[in-house]
Amino acid sequence: MSTLKVQEIQHTGGTTAQTIDSSGRILTPARPAFRAYDASGAGYTELTHNQVTTLPFDTTEFNIGNHYNTSTYTFTAPVSGVYYFYLQAYQAKEGSTRVIYISKNNNEVALSKGADSTDEDITNSFSVMLQLSSGDEIRPLIYHSADTVKSFYSHTDGDYSYFMGYLIG
Repeated sequence: MSTLKVQEIQHTGGTTAQTIDSSGRILTPARPAFRAYDASGAGYTELTHNQVTTLPFDTTEFNIGNHYNTSTYTFTAPVSGVYYFYLQAYQAKEGSTRVIYISKNNNEVALSKGADSTDEDITNSFSVMLQLSSGDEIRPLIYHSADTVKSFYSHTDGDYSYFMGYLIG
């Protein structure tokens, strides 16, 4: 039997890839991860209706590696691997069709369709694991059929609508 006793694993360039604390927990400080939301606090946000639109999540709570772009609302995979994503949008009651999507390189790869009802607001959410290649782009999208100005609800701390993801491996 062999035992390797280390506290840190580094690349030859000095970047720490992994640490092991005194309790045996493995930490990966450079693992790509983000949580994005719309910090405008504008309440219901106006989006173009009857077409798929990118959700304007312009602020990150954390953005390890800076792979989520707060101007284009796009995550770009830095390395090939399996990634986990979660999308949630609080959508207005106006309109009968309410759908949220995740696109990979401008192709819809996962979606969640909310109840066809004009009687109540809904929280629409889903998660998905995707196999990505380095450079693949992931965007959060929304479709809302209403002709009113209300589409999705944002809040300054990102409690209602947000997008997040991380590299599994």
